[in-house]
Amino acid sequence: MHLTKNDNLDDHQLVEGCLRGDSNMQKLLFDTYCRKLFTVCRRYSRDDLEAEDVMQEGFVLVFKKLDTYSFKGSLYSWMRTIMVNVALRKLQKKSRRDTVYNLDEVHEPMFEEDHIANLSAEEILKHVQKLPDGYRNVFNLYVVEGFKHHEIAKKLMIGESTSRSQLTKARRMLQKSLVGLKYVLI
Repeated sequence: MHLTKNDNLDDHQLVEGCLRGDSNMQKLLFDTYCRKLFTVCRRYSRDDLEAEDVMQEGFVLVFKKLDTYSFKGSLYSWMRTIMVNVALRKLQKKSRRDTVYNLDEVHEPMFEEDHIANLSAEEILKHVQKLPDGYRNVFNLYVVEGFKHHEIAKKLMIGESTSRSQLTKARRMLQKSLVGLKYVLI
């Protein structure tokens, strides 16, 4: 039996079916949310391959922990939190260190708003993915996920001042990387 989200199944029915071990419901849950969650994983990854690894590990954890989902808040938000935490844990496990950049001499370029508005999400994501892991994590948590610096500090086990500093440096690096594009005026 092949089910689709259009079969009027809500998240509660999906979760219950998955908890019963129904492989059709598990596939439907994955198919329903994989694209949106892959987008989340890409924000925290250097490339699509790394994002796929994060998503795969994240879905394993989703299915493992599905019995803890309390139906408070959306299922998507619960799964998104898992994906972000998996991505952050994978990055913390990496042994390589962030490259140190001397950003003291970076001048703030002048951006023309109309040109910046024309950048696609894909183009912006490519520039964000080039940031060192620490900068990228803080940037995503602050700008995209909406966390405050004290929350980021706790989540990443860094100081609040480090969070602020890395956000500033991430923004400067993004601005610098955009300088060469036709979208930026100096």
